[in-house]
Amino acid sequence: EIPLRLVGSEMCIRDSVNSVANSMQQLQDEANTEIKSCVEMINAYAEKIVSLNRQISTIEAYGDTANDLRDQRSLLIDELSEYCNVETLEKEPADGVGDTQFYVYVNGNVLVDTFNTNQLVVTQKETYSNMGDIPGCYDIKWADGSSFAIHSASLGGKLQALFEMRDGNNDTIVDGLVQGYDEATKTLTVTNTN
Repeated sequence: EIPLRLVGSEMCIRDSVNSVANSMQQLQDEANTEIKSCVEMINAYAEKIVSLNRQISTIEAYGDTANDLRDQRSLLIDELSEYCNVETLEKEPADGVGDTQFYVYVNGNVLVDTFNTNQLVVTQKETYSNMGDIPGCYDIKWADGSSFAIHSASLGGKLQALFEMRDGNNDTIVDGLVQGYDEATKTLTVTNTN
C-alpha cells in the first residue's frame, strides 16, 4: 500500500491508488524476473564467445583463417547487443607470438577476456529505492567483485529498459497530502509534495 494522508472521506481515492500500486508492484516483479533472465542470457553468450575464441585460436595457430567461426562470433556479439551495449577489441599478439586477444566490454568492464569470462552475478538489493518496492529486487555485480552501474545511461539494450521500468523514478519517493478529487475532471489535488 502507498501511505497517503487523506482529508475527509476520500477513501475511494486511497482504494484507487492502492489498486494502481498493486498493479505497479506486479509489473515491477515481472521486470525484476526479466532482469535475472537477461543476466543469465548475457552470461550464456559470454561462454559461447569464449568457446568460439578457443576454436578460432586452435585453427589460426596453424596459419589458417577461421572465417566461419569469426562470423559466428560476430553474430553472437550482435545478439548480445540486444541485451546491453557491447564493445569489442581484438589485439594481435606482440611480435606475432601467442594467441590473438579478444575482449568484450559491457558497461565499461570486461565480460570476455579471450578464454575467460567475468560473469555478471545477480544479488538481492539490501535497500529499497522506493517505499513501494517489492521485496527481493535484484542488483547486479561482476563476479570479480566490481560494482555494476545498473542505472548507467550507457548500459543500453533490454537490460537498461528493464531497470528503468522496474526502478522508474530514479530513487525519488513522492510524498504529499491529498486534498481532494474532482470526479468530473478526474483531477487529484495533492499539496505539501516534495
